[in-house]
Formats: sequence, structure tokens, C-alpha cells
Amino acid sequence: MQNMPSELAHPSPSVEALAATTINYDIERQVVLDCGLIEVGKFSWTSPVDVRLRQLDDRISFNLALSPRPVNGFLYKTDHFGREHRRKLERIELMNPGDDYRMLLPPWQVRAMYCSIDRNEFEGLLDQPLAGGADDWQAHIRPRMSVIGLLLNRIYEELRDQNFASAAALEAYASALRIELVRCLRASQSAQSTIRKGGLAPWRQRLLHERISADAPAPRLPELADICGMTVRQLSRAYKEETGKTLGCKIIEVTIERAVRMLIESDLPIADISAELGFSSPASFTYAFRRSAGVQPREFRKRAAS
Repeated sequence: MQNMPSELAHPSPSVEALAATTINYDIERQVVLDCGLIEVGKFSWTSPVDVRLRQLDDRISFNLALSPRPVNGFLYKTDHFGREHRRKLERIELMNPGDDYRMLLPPWQVRAMYCSIDRNEFEGLLDQPLAGGADDWQAHIRPRMSVIGLLLNRIYEELRDQNFASAAALEAYASALRIELVRCLRASQSAQSTIRKGGLAPWRQRLLHERISADAPAPRLPELADICGMTVRQLSRAYKEETGKTLGCKIIEVTIERAVRMLIESDLPIADISAELGFSSPASFTYAFRRSAGVQPREFRKRAAS
């Protein structure tokens, strides 16, 4: 049985989605907006869970973690070939209408904010049906995630602090969030309409982006080619034509970005970082990092801490 405040003004989508699971959800606050819904609450479970959930068709939703997510918590998504791909849960998770996903989680508890946007209202702003474009849209969210994260954090701060004119501020931030999402989707559609002959289809770009950016060892070219249903040669040529850079360079670029975050945000030994990123040895990681960043990992960490 899920717990909720007696003054709840709207049925909770999270309560409905988790009704058949062992995950308990205690709602701290709920706010109904003109165009959607915001909830803050705590999810808790005392044993490992393997749960499949489906996002409602009538809303686009974000889940913002307000406390750390499970270290070994994983989200699984199915690609165009019916294959399941695993990645770690991120602080901000976007759930498109009708998304099916699976989560494998150790015992944990986490506070989170749920923020949903009414699909009809969103499509009115977009001036067209959302249709299947949401899949390709995912690949265009990440470049704007800093703005989206800022807006979600401001929404939470308003809920927490309840400053002057808080209700108006919540509506304004939610409206700005909708606009950012519409811009992302339009960018996706624009990219799709201007794909050059011999380039990569948007859904293949999305799959590549998801795998290269996943919290897992860096992928090899045969794996990426398999994900896209192409040969390594076809994929390499198409990616170079589409982006102007080699796929190998992109993999290194993203991997070094991850390495930078890990060196700054964690105390993991260099050898552990090297292994987690998929390098064959600490020496090969040090060589790649120095070639990209200009300094060795240990020196970079020392400078970042000073």
C-alpha cells in the first residue's frame, strides 16, 4: 500500500505505476499545474527489485533525484532490434509517453521530484502530434541538459522554500521547461529533414549516443556497428560523413570527459577508473588522457583539488 497525504488533489502516476511492486512511495508534496503535475516524495524498498514499468501515454515526465540513486541501480531499454541495453540510472531521467523500461535495483531509498507535462498541451505548443519523433528526440536532449537541469532544480527550490509568488514562479519555470523540450524536438526533426545522403538516420545517431555515453566501459566499433545493424566500414564512413569526425575520436572524447568527472568527483584509484572506462591497462589510460588533456591523470586530479 502506497502512502500519500490526505490533501492530495490529483491521482499520483507514481503510486499507480508502483502499485504491483514492493517499492513504497511516500508523497511529501503534490502541486497540480495548468499544464502538468509535480510531486516530491521518497521511494524505498528493503530487498532487490527487478521491475518493469510503462510511462503513461498522456504525459512527458522527468524524475529528478534529490538524494543519491543506487550505486548499482540499472535501467534497461530495448532498441529497434529488440535487444536490451543497460545503463546506470542518471540524476535526471526523461520518460517519453508510452516508454517501456525495466529497472534492476539493490535495496535503497531515494528522494525524488516527479515533474510531468500534459501531452496534449505539449503538442499544442509543438503545433503537431508528438508521434514517433520522441525516440529521435532523446539524442538531442543531452546538449540542453544543463538548462533542463537548472529549470528542474528551480522548480524544486520553489517547492521547498515557498517564496513570494511561488505558484506563479512554478508555472513560469514549468512553461520554460516545456519550451526547452519543444526546441529539442524541433532540433531533432530539423536534423532528420536535413540528413545527407550516406549519413546516419536519427535513430542510429540516438543509439550511438546512448551507448557511447552510457556509464559502462567504452564501446568498440564492432559493438556499435552491431547496434546500428551495419558493418564497421559502413558505420565509420557514415559517421564521418554525418559529423565530420571519426567515430573513434568521438568515443575517446566522451571517455575522457567521463574520466575528468571521475577524477574530480570521486576518490577512485587511477587503476579502477581505467578499468571502469574500459582501458586495457592504467598505462594505456594515462597515455590517452595525457594526449587529450595535456597532463597525466594524477597531475590533473592534483590540480583540480588545489
